[in-house]
Amino acid sequence: MSINELIITLILISIPQSLVVNILAAQLLGIYKKEIIKQLILVGLIDGLISFTVYMLRLPYGLHMVVNLFLFIFVAQLLLGIHMNQAVYLTITAYAAALIFESGVVAVMLFITGLSLDELIDNFNLRLTFTCTGIMLAGGAVYWLISRNIRIAGIEKVADFTKSYGHSIFIAFIQIALLGVVFIYSRLQSPSYFNLIKAEVFWGIAGGLFLILNIWLILSLTAAVQRETILLANEAYMKNIEELFLNYRSQRHDLSNHFQTLNSLLKANKIEKALDYLKDLNKETVATNMVLKFGNPVLVALLQVKIAKAEQKSILLDLFIGDELTHIALQSFELVKLVGNLLDNALEAAENSTIKQKKVSFETKNYNRLKVICIRNYGIYIDPDIMEKIFEPGFSTKDGHSGIGLSICRSLVEKYRGNIEVYNVEEGTMVEVTVASTVKKS
Repeated sequence: MSINELIITLILISIPQSLVVNILAAQLLGIYKKEIIKQLILVGLIDGLISFTVYMLRLPYGLHMVVNLFLFIFVAQLLLGIHMNQAVYLTITAYAAALIFESGVVAVMLFITGLSLDELIDNFNLRLTFTCTGIMLAGGAVYWLISRNIRIAGIEKVADFTKSYGHSIFIAFIQIALLGVVFIYSRLQSPSYFNLIKAEVFWGIAGGLFLILNIWLILSLTAAVQRETILLANEAYMKNIEELFLNYRSQRHDLSNHFQTLNSLLKANKIEKALDYLKDLNKETVATNMVLKFGNPVLVALLQVKIAKAEQKSILLDLFIGDELTHIALQSFELVKLVGNLLDNALEAAENSTIKQKKVSFETKNYNRLKVICIRNYGIYIDPDIMEKIFEPGFSTKDGHSGIGLSICRSLVEKYRGNIEVYNVEEGTMVEVTVASTVKKS
């Protein structure tokens, strides 16, 4: 290149491209703020100068990228005042964006001009025109992302970021950048542009990097799923605890009414009626003690809520706890979703029925290393013609219902190779769920 071409490259390509990709990376990772825009611009300017200077040193291809990365990490950490881990993620994202941008510009140039990549590299004016146009378009895309606050994740806490889906997107972003490098290399007629890197070496390195990135992506997705599972379990637990707290407040309020009623009965010397009243109160205590047998606190909270809901609707909810469900294959939040949907359906069916004594029972047992959950609706029967359809998504016999509750239950059970069936038995309708135990044979 001539001196004029070098100066033009620095002013119109290196610095603007660095500014765009650095602000893009900051936005995608949730670092971008209006308060640090000056620092980001300064980082972009310095990065552009570093990239241009390293390019002028004519270092072997790959080595110049390593030098750029380390220098950029230092500059980003120093000027933005962020942690080293954050600076590393910012740097990798920025350079991945740069590679994707460059490979995208190359692809467009090849498609429009029909020239070879070697010919395009030698044509400075054509390369300048396409690159500057690409930078302007990329700048518009960055502005659009910022205006709508679109980002893949926030890295304020790197430990949380590494367990999020944003981290998986970040790894996929790197893979796309690597594909861009592979695309450019594959389009070269002469490997001289890569300082005579042998094709076997290049493809070996590229294949190894793809393998590492795929393993990293799988591990990242696994960590994200585990974290989401914990969050969903905590969310279900807190929701049930809140409902449980409201029910206890209601019961505490009713307690004074119970004492006043007993006091009035005893003063009126109505001993038998007072004893009957105490028996009714004792049933509520028995149900509470039965629920507390469960070793799963989330399920305990859920059942307490459903007992209170049944009482409000004048429905008798009987519990028969033959197994604590502490070693069931389902996750806690999945168990709550399953039992919650089934009990809600049973209680709603009982509420809408015309029978006088509305009753629902919930039973758990362990049979041949299988966890069994049975829910019965007494005096209510299902038409055999629709029994096969009730687990289909969207099917419901009630107006205004989505019909997805039972289909969700079936999906949860089948996820762990379990079984869910509905029967018409002598007493009424029974839903039976069987799921494997996590306890291994001794």
